[in-house]
Amino acid sequence: MKFRIVLIALFCTFISGNAIAKTLPDNTFPYGLLELRGYAMEMNKDGKFRIYSGDTIFVKGSFKIEGNKMTVFDSSGLYACRGKRMNPGIYYWTVHDHGLYLMLVKDNCGARRTAFLEAPLTMSPKPE
Repeated sequence: MKFRIVLIALFCTFISGNAIAKTLPDNTFPYGLLELRGYAMEMNKDGKFRIYSGDTIFVKGSFKIEGNKMTVFDSSGLYACRGKRMNPGIYYWTVHDHGLYLMLVKDNCGARRTAFLEAPLTMSPKPE
């Protein structure tokens, strides 16, 4: 009986592991143009970002990617979180289903936290 339970458990682990493997995230950070709550968010490889609509800059700043951790510093803009008390914001990131998903590590800026955690940042579909 114990052997049968172990065999069933191993089989279930194999099946679920195979299903998870099909949905594993991409581990490449999606530099470029993203969409954040209907607004454009540009994240350049030089570590600069901005959230904007037309000529209006909502937030401008810098970010650093280390592995799957992103550290964000706001510097200017209408809704920027300024000062040492509000910066940096630290998040873990993952990419799947054409979205950049962020998980909070630490961020004292409520507006940034809400914007980043409310929904994934969407990307253009990958060319096939």
